[in-house]
Amino acid sequence: MKKIVITLLLALMAMPLSSSVNTASAKTIASEQVADKKPKKKAEKKKKDLKTLVLSADIHCKSCSNKIMDNIAFEKGVTDLKVSVENKTIVLTYDAAKTTEEAVLASLKKIGYPAEVLERK
Repeated sequence: MKKIVITLLLALMAMPLSSSVNTASAKTIASEQVADKKPKKKAEKKKKDLKTLVLSADIHCKSCSNKIMDNIAFEKGVTDLKVSVENKTIVLTYDAAKTTEEAVLASLKKIGYPAEVLERK
């Protein structure tokens, strides 16, 4: 009886090893196929057309700054946002392929901070 139990335990222990070897070889084959596709994807990607705006807005306090950061940072295409209460300026970088300058200015106006463009980079 002990021999049967030991044999069954050994057989059960050997099963996961053999299936992991098969999945490992399957993963290797799958990763090789993915590796063949990666150069094509890189060639298809276009360089982002990032533009930067320096805006002047009526920002009074940290609460104003937080409201702008909380709302505009998540606008489509916005990649970077810095708000200065001391200078009353907003430095905003966006992807021109995803949004426009007018859309960004409209978003600021919508939350109560109409802004003027001081500089375009």
